[in-house]
Amino acid sequence: MNKQRLQELFWKYVDNDLTTEEEQEFFMLMAQPWAAEEAGRLTTSLWEQRYQQEVFAPDVQSHQRIKNILGKVQPKRTNILRYWPAAAAAVLLLSGAALWLNRSNTLNEPTLYTFSAGPGERKVVTMPDQTIVHLNSGSTISYNDAYNRKHREVTLDGEAFFEVAENAQQPFKVHHAQLTTEVLGTSFNISAFPQAPAMRVTVATGAVRVSGESTRNPVLTAGQELIYNKQSHTATVLKPAHAGDAYAWKDGVLSFDGQRLADISIVLERWYNVNIHLENKGLENCRFTGSFERLPVDKVLELLSRHSDFTYRISGKDIYISGVACD
Repeated sequence: MNKQRLQELFWKYVDNDLTTEEEQEFFMLMAQPWAAEEAGRLTTSLWEQRYQQEVFAPDVQSHQRIKNILGKVQPKRTNILRYWPAAAAAVLLLSGAALWLNRSNTLNEPTLYTFSAGPGERKVVTMPDQTIVHLNSGSTISYNDAYNRKHREVTLDGEAFFEVAENAQQPFKVHHAQLTTEVLGTSFNISAFPQAPAMRVTVATGAVRVSGESTRNPVLTAGQELIYNKQSHTATVLKPAHAGDAYAWKDGVLSFDGQRLADISIVLERWYNVNIHLENKGLENCRFTGSFERLPVDKVLELLSRHSDFTYRISGKDIYISGVACD
């Protein structure tokens, strides 16, 4: 019974969903001698389910690394601090066996942290400096262990929305293919999928500077968007009427504004982890506008088909769309 209760409270704590009384109960349970093994198992499960990053051997920096990984699993109120040493010890007992593998066999090489959201997934990552990163489907973000000590730099492959913690002494930089986006404290979206013909940087609040080949290092303010064409190596700065559509995905909304069905299909494939087959190549140029909030893929297709002459059938993870070609 106690183990089951510990499990329930552990996951609620990770999601920051405990009441004051439940939090006190959680750390009281974590302080029990029998909790060590269960804490190790839960920590391993947390690692595998939510973080999916490279792991490394225990060393002199292990304690700090565990604090970074388990940034949410620590007491916040002074009236329960006395329970934390035992709880932390319970996690540390199994950290070597359960969490860390030797990636490089040396302490001199930087450790790389990688977070990924696979097809059909979206993740929220809290960085060591409390910057929040929303990862879209099919996206990866990485940084090394110098982050928040010597610099605040990350590498993005795919799409992410950033809510950057302010730090005037350490600008936040995102490297994405040929471009680098730099901020001090703001929120913005970057779409930089390798297969896409263009990259987009859209600013929600504050300002960012985008540097790279042929960009002229423009400063973007709230509501502005930079589009970088990978083929022509040219950058265009716009102020779209609905800039928020670019990052509505982080709130579970798919938003299209006159996009081609070929491009919409790629988004749906990542979002729902499906494979879409356009049986008539002419369908690629059909364009659609609309927003869909937390709908299953069949409902999205049903609504899209009402505004175009196409039909679809679903077989497992494969979706086949047929219909009349568009100009």
